[in-house]
Amino acid sequence: VLTSCGQDEWAWASPGLQRSGFGFFVDLALSGHADGWGSDAAKDGRVSARELIEFVRSQVPHWMAAVRGPAQSPQVYGRGRDFVLLSPPQPITPMTLPEPLGDYPKWLLDGWTERDQWEREGVFRVVPRTFLDLQHRLWLAELHWLAGENPDRVKSEFIARYEDLQKIRRESVIAPLPPHSLARVRQSGEAANPTLRTLVRSLRDRIQSTRQPLKPDDLKPLQELLTPKPDSPDKPGTKISESALAIEVFDSLVELADPAPELLREFDALLRSFPSTSRYGEIGALRFLAELDPRVQERWNDPALAGVRQAVLLAAKASEQAVAVDPRLSKWFQSDWTEADDLHRRALHALAAGGEEERRQGLSELRDVVKRYEQLSDQARALEHGWRQYEEARIALVPLADAFARLPRTPIEEQLWHQLTTNTLKLSQRLTPVAERKEIPIAEITAAADQVRFELNRMRQIFGSEEADRRIRLAGTEGGPTPLDFWRFLTAVQWAAPVRARLYQTARDSAVALAIDAFVKAKDLKPRAASPANNRKWTEPAPWRARLALDLLRLGHGLDESRREEALSPESLGTDLEPTLQRELTLLLPERFRREEDVAKKEWIGVLTHPVDLSVIPSTPGQPPLEPTPERLRRASVEFAQWLARERYQKSAERFSAADAGGLKALGAWNDTIRQQLLNYTP
Repeated sequence: VLTSCGQDEWAWASPGLQRSGFGFFVDLALSGHADGWGSDAAKDGRVSARELIEFVRSQVPHWMAAVRGPAQSPQVYGRGRDFVLLSPPQPITPMTLPEPLGDYPKWLLDGWTERDQWEREGVFRVVPRTFLDLQHRLWLAELHWLAGENPDRVKSEFIARYEDLQKIRRESVIAPLPPHSLARVRQSGEAANPTLRTLVRSLRDRIQSTRQPLKPDDLKPLQELLTPKPDSPDKPGTKISESALAIEVFDSLVELADPAPELLREFDALLRSFPSTSRYGEIGALRFLAELDPRVQERWNDPALAGVRQAVLLAAKASEQAVAVDPRLSKWFQSDWTEADDLHRRALHALAAGGEEERRQGLSELRDVVKRYEQLSDQARALEHGWRQYEEARIALVPLADAFARLPRTPIEEQLWHQLTTNTLKLSQRLTPVAERKEIPIAEITAAADQVRFELNRMRQIFGSEEADRRIRLAGTEGGPTPLDFWRFLTAVQWAAPVRARLYQTARDSAVALAIDAFVKAKDLKPRAASPANNRKWTEPAPWRARLALDLLRLGHGLDESRREEALSPESLGTDLEPTLQRELTLLLPERFRREEDVAKKEWIGVLTHPVDLSVIPSTPGQPPLEPTPERLRRASVEFAQWLARERYQKSAERFSAADAGGLKALGAWNDTIRQQLLNYTP
């Protein structure tokens, strides 16, 4: 038995050979170049087992030394008598190097560029397993191409897979909640228009100062701005959305300490000409103020009610901002929103239909509820920040473990891994709602999220452009990265597309130069030549790899610290641990994924499960992708929309519609319209 390497050694692929060094020299031996490498050094046109052994055992170590690779010493086991393997055709084909690899393929670079775009767009937040599958397939296609496989076949196989993953991404898009508030519209990235902003505030100031209604000519500049312009070759057409108008109108009113009733009525009339603006909750407050009974308006002249109209608008803005959150996080706040909404309704009812003391109390409560909504909004933003950092860490940890397992590591990188996994676990625990928890641990969530973000940024620096440039500058210097080191750098999927191309170029060019020199030495090598002076070693870091695996398992399904330390003890890091971990990761995790009914748990187990062990693309045609996150998002979105419709807008509609006050009745009808929007929502 002839093996490729000895104990504590690795069988390396050789970039200059585009295959393993062992396989290359076995091939040469069988093609006739091992003839004459026997004990008598005589050539007889045949290759014996012993000649093949001696040729390969001599050539491989010398080759690895010449290309600055780690030591690799093929071993032979068995003591049988020598025998003839074959008689190769004559004359023997000369020893030649394969043609150097060409430039980095455009299709592969485009694939990595798309992967980078998916990451920037946060695709992993919706389809994390699809993102990881794309990443792995790119790495696999690159690996097969570097190994000298048929590039057309490698490309076609990748493209077929890539199209499947793109289809999963398209079909997994979740329609957001209806834009029932200006706060939701702002989240969608509605662009501000300076001209629109100026026009709206000019109209506002004119009405506020003169208390006179607008004339048709006053609205012409605004109408022209809101009318779509025809496209032209040199200047594309523009269209300012009605939502942008609603935002500017509402914001311009909130800026005033005491917007005049005439202004409120004029701006309400302006927005009535744009029916779509009736979908926004904040504009309901404007309708309430515009339709308020004149007698109530007169009572609001009480000096104790100074600023009441602005307070009504601010409360509407704060209330909608407070619920503009990720639907998955809404259960944290539902009881607090309910309390604040009850106070908000009571305050508005007191202001519109109460007596003097009730009105004054209503204004005080309205100002209190604004503060309460703002507090809830700040908490929601902190929770969303923590959740987003958790999602980023979760999607980064599995490929990071792969990279750290393959590449030489430093104490700094070991420490970074430990800190990142520890703080990600802490963040995960803080983000898990607990029934008996009285308060949201905002400070703890924020601290853990900020720490995770810091460590993720440090991790990205390890695979950043500056670090790649530093390594490229050191290529060819004493103690600098070898071509084999650069090929190993490429096994990390974290490099951005242009950085990968630069690393490849450096690896190829330096590998070609070393391979040419090594090949000359290989052709000149004689039987029974002295062993090369190559003491470089690459040992299997079993404890380190075990730590990586155990940390991932602990994050995924509750491996507690005592079990982790027990598994990492010297007694456990023996021959039995690696098969146990392999079985856990490759067999038990996919099985748990299939059986798990809790979508949140299934989501995390699915991220941990390698695409090779369980692809996101189902093996049976017509089956849904093995991607639980979209389903979790759909469920959360529907539940949140129904909760808002039932607990906020329906209750407001019922209370205000029953009131004997014009403004409140209008507000009740407005809330009922929003309720219907949410009930009709389909993600």
